[in-house]
Amino acid sequence: MKYITIGMIIILSVIIVIIGSDFYLLWLPLEHSPEYPAKVAALFMAVTALVTLFLALATFNATEQSNLREQEHRRDEIDRENRDRKERLLNEIIEWAIDVPTYGVKEYSNFAALIDNPRMLKMYFRNILLGCRALNIKGEHIRIISHSFNDELDNVVQELGKGLGDYIEYLEKSMDKANLDEDWGERKKLSEYTIKVLNEANKIKTVL
Repeated sequence: MKYITIGMIIILSVIIVIIGSDFYLLWLPLEHSPEYPAKVAALFMAVTALVTLFLALATFNATEQSNLREQEHRRDEIDRENRDRKERLLNEIIEWAIDVPTYGVKEYSNFAALIDNPRMLKMYFRNILLGCRALNIKGEHIRIISHSFNDELDNVVQELGKGLGDYIEYLEKSMDKANLDEDWGERKKLSEYTIKVLNEANKIKTVL
């Protein structure tokens, strides 16, 4: 763009010089000489050629401007699509991370009743186990997409995934003797991992 503008200025300057020179020559006392018509024709052709060249450069400049605007618009669209995709993936990670330590809790508002009913307590832990297995399967996808972000987020996601695996193993081994106090202790460990995931994910969101 810079060079095109300078070139146009030079051409305009040349046109002004040529026109000024030719007008000066045309208005000399020899204006009625036999060369006068030839000079007029030459001047007309020179001006026409230069104006045509100027218009061609102006058209080229306008085309380049339009192309640059289109490229910039396309880059903005690509950037927006990338931001939207990253935000969607981050939301998936956040949703999964929150579900890991809290799964099943909201379904049980009266935990005191579970303590007094071993059958219901066992059913509760069985449901938690099934739900956590499903979360672990989803976690395989989450652990893969976390690779597309920085190491800090990826590391804490992997830690949470490992913690979920350990919690599932705890439930499988302690199904008949599990109690709510131990369960809350295990969930607290998962919550600590979850907080780390949320912190790293939100850091990334702020710079998207």
